[in-house]
Amino acid sequence: MTRVRRIVLFAAVVLAGLSGCAGSEVTEGRVMRDYYDVLRATDPANMKLVGHGTDLEKRAIERFKHFYTVFSAERIKEALAGLYAEDAYFEDGLRQVRGRQNIEEYFLSTTTAFDSCTFDLVDVAWSEGNYYFRWVMHLKLKRYGDSPLEVPGLSHVRFDEQGQVVFHRDYWDTAELYQRFPVLGTMIRWVKKRI
Repeated sequence: MTRVRRIVLFAAVVLAGLSGCAGSEVTEGRVMRDYYDVLRATDPANMKLVGHGTDLEKRAIERFKHFYTVFSAERIKEALAGLYAEDAYFEDGLRQVRGRQNIEEYFLSTTTAFDSCTFDLVDVAWSEGNYYFRWVMHLKLKRYGDSPLEVPGLSHVRFDEQGQVVFHRDYWDTAELYQRFPVLGTMIRWVKKRI
């Protein structure tokens, strides 16, 4: 085995291990099955969602935007219960979580790693009960405060008929975060240059 292949294999094993630590305790296949199951369950054909163009929809969108403008422990404790439904689903590329209580615990656990986290919500689009929030995350990690992250992303969201989030999946380049770790970051940058 060549040196390059050994390094790529080692990087893949490390990334897989980190994904297991930071992510769900289930296999990747299970994560995808859960994702598709929740998509089907919250599809407008199977569940009554918030009415498009209604005042309730406008309030739900504004509540979502307000919550994520400053992502902090205080905001999570004060506003998450009003935003997410009891059995909501959340996934962010690092972890898959089901249920409002579990989402709150996960969110609060993430706040211990950063000094500040804000989102510039650029715009929102709607299509058949699906909302797409485009944003830029500004993340100042405690360990790397002198070098804040600025990462674009997108949230796919569905609101139930009460205007609460029942489905929320974030899409962003998680490698931007992993690259901040000394050994892992070096490996990721090296692999990116080779691909």
